[in-house]
Amino acid sequence: KKTEELLKKSGIYRVEQLALMPDSILENLLGKNGKKIKLLAQGIDESPVTPPSTAKSIGKETTFGNNISEKAVLIKELLKISQLVGYTARKRGYKGKTITLKIRFHDFITFNKSKTLENPTNLDDIIFETVVELLGKVRHKKGGVRLLGIKLSNLTSGNERKQLKFLSKEEDEKGNKLEQLTRSLDKIREKFGTKAVTRASLLK
Repeated sequence: KKTEELLKKSGIYRVEQLALMPDSILENLLGKNGKKIKLLAQGIDESPVTPPSTAKSIGKETTFGNNISEKAVLIKELLKISQLVGYTARKRGYKGKTITLKIRFHDFITFNKSKTLENPTNLDDIIFETVVELLGKVRHKKGGVRLLGIKLSNLTSGNERKQLKFLSKEEDEKGNKLEQLTRSLDKIREKFGTKAVTRASLLK
């Protein structure tokens, strides 16, 4: 506001006038900020460009209306969440090496179990297989589960080439087929919605 008053007292009312003022006059009037303000009036900003922050993790949690005790139901819910996390990661162009399972029991006691893979992934099947493995390491409590969550972290760009562990020909072919299948399913989801395709086990 003070700067605006100084400019008006000097007969400068419009941005166009400010952009055409000699540097010396503006520096006498506004000090060291005179040149900077003139550049801004000309549409020039010399501030360093700050790149967008990189996502640190991608996750999804589900809180249940009724506590769940049956392991089969928990696994079914983990499959749903795995598909959502994997799809989101692929849409954003990320893969992650660390997969975390979050489980909260009826008494609000919460456990987080993580596993770091040798190679980053964003495939639903790998995320799902990993969290089912982690679920088996959690000592279950009576009263059931209130919340389940999955987080993919230690992210890299999906296009970034990382040094991969040596894979057998069979493992490599299996991985390629899984990626191709996942891409095909994603195209269907993009056209008809995320619920358009899912595993048969979720339809039971």
